[in-house]
Amino acid sequence: MLSRLRIGPKLLLAPGAVLVLLLVLACAAYVALARQNDSLESIVGQRAASMRAAATLGTESHKAHADIYRYLSWIGGSFPPARTEPLRRDILAQHGRIAVGLATLAAGALSGAERRHVEQAAQAQRRYARAVRDVIELAPLDGSISANAMQKAEAAFALVDRRLSDLGALEDALSRQAAGSARADFRLISILMPALLVLAIALSLAITLAVRRILLGEIRDIGLAASSLASGNFTVRQRDYG
Repeated sequence: MLSRLRIGPKLLLAPGAVLVLLLVLACAAYVALARQNDSLESIVGQRAASMRAAATLGTESHKAHADIYRYLSWIGGSFPPARTEPLRRDILAQHGRIAVGLATLAAGALSGAERRHVEQAAQAQRRYARAVRDVIELAPLDGSISANAMQKAEAAFALVDRRLSDLGALEDALSRQAAGSARADFRLISILMPALLVLAIALSLAITLAVRRILLGEIRDIGLAASSLASGNFTVRQRDYG
């Protein structure tokens, strides 16, 4: 096939092949950088934010649970409303922030498992918040009834704590998975890019040597034809001229 080409295309064949391979290499580098950027965005952006949010929600849930006991002790100690009312509002506000935080996590969930864990935690949190409101309403009326209501709230909080712990463990596992995916992509890139470079060099050398061999063969044929004519042989030999 190369022998049928004219000299100009033959000389341009090797540089053209190198340019095509360089274009392929540039495209592969772009795709690799885009994948690395997506991995870093997932680790640093989404996964880190989700882990931080899950840890913050767990801490705030424990604080709200401790505050309800503090509120009950203040009610039992006959503290004035001027002191207990701000604590009551703060407890309700904490539960509101926890609900908003869980809704935000659910909206930004990247996987079905993550969304399922967040929804389970939110459902448990709603039950716990209702139980806490019952305790707050009953505490000023009757201490024994509020204590019984607190047992229900305590069981609801145990479920919330378990759900939030499961969510934190899932976010940690997803972060590790994202980091492992980024490392795998980097290993693939570190193998693929040098392989493409070696392939470009090898193909360029192979095309160059093939063109050189064919050109030298044609020059030898011209020399043999000239020698044959000089010796008086005017026979025309059938052949393909490039």
